[in-house]
Amino acid sequence: MKHLDLRSRRLESSDLAALNAMSLAEGWGYGEVYWKVILSSCTGFGTFDETGTMTGCIFVANYGENRGNIGVLIVSKEHRGKGIASFLMDQAENIIADGHGAVSLVATKDGIPVYKHRGYEVVADCHQMIRWQGASPSPMPNLPGYRFSPITEDNLADILTLDRHSFGADRSHILYALYNAADKTVALVDQETGRCCGFGMLYQRADMMKLGPIVANELDQAVAIVQMLIYGRSDTVRMDVLTHQPEFRERVAEFGFAVDCVDPVMILRGGAEITQKPQLFAIGSQSLG
Repeated sequence: MKHLDLRSRRLESSDLAALNAMSLAEGWGYGEVYWKVILSSCTGFGTFDETGTMTGCIFVANYGENRGNIGVLIVSKEHRGKGIASFLMDQAENIIADGHGAVSLVATKDGIPVYKHRGYEVVADCHQMIRWQGASPSPMPNLPGYRFSPITEDNLADILTLDRHSFGADRSHILYALYNAADKTVALVDQETGRCCGFGMLYQRADMMKLGPIVANELDQAVAIVQMLIYGRSDTVRMDVLTHQPEFRERVAEFGFAVDCVDPVMILRGGAEITQKPQLFAIGSQSLG
C-alpha cells in the first residue's frame, strides 16, 4: 500500500516492541500491558521508512453498529509534515462501516482545527481525573442490597449484555481484552434479583493504574464500584469521565480524584448523543472508548 510514497501496513502483535519504543520516544507513556490490550482489540495501521523503522501509527476501536473510535495517532517528530497523519486518518476512517459510520475521538486542543477541517465537531469534553499516589485511603463502600464480586467467566456474559445496552453498541472484544489484562475487576449484583447492574475494571497503564470503564444503572452504584476498585490502594489511578457526568465527578472527588486536564471529544458523521450515555460513568480509555 502506498500513498505519497509512504510504506504502510496493518499492525500485528509482533509490532509491540516498535510501538512501545516510538510512543516512549514521543512522550506517550502506555506500557506493554496497555499496548497488548490495544493490539488485541483494535485495528492498527503503521507507516515505515525505507529502513523498516516505524514512523507513525493509528488504531481503530470498531464497535460495529456503524460506530468506531480513533486513537493512538502518533507520528515521530522527524517525519512530521510529510502527510503521514492525514494518510493514517484516511485509513482509520475508511474501515468504520466502509467509510460511512460515525467516528469519535479525543483530540488535543492543538488538533481541533485539523479535525474540524476533516469535518469533525466538538460535542463534549473528556475530563482526565487522577488520584495521586499517597492519597488518603478510600473507605469500603456501603451499598445495602447489593454484593460485589470479581468478573469471571461465569458472569462475563451478563456484563457484556449490560454494556451493550448501556454503551449502545457492541464492544465485547474490547472488554474481553481489558478483562484479560485487568489487575482488578468488580461486578455489582442485586442480591434480590441476582441481576448484574454495574461493573468496573482497573488495569496497568505505564506508571499508573487506569480505571474504566465504569458502567452502572445509577450514580450511587457507579461511585460504589469506584470505591471497591481503589479500596486499599495507594498507587496513582487515572479515570476518564465525559461532560455529561458532573455529579459523578463531584462524588469521586471525595476519594481524592481531581481533574488534571480536559480534552475535547469530537465526532464525524454523528451527533452528541453517541457520547451522552447515562449509564456510562467512565470510559475504558480515550483510545478504546
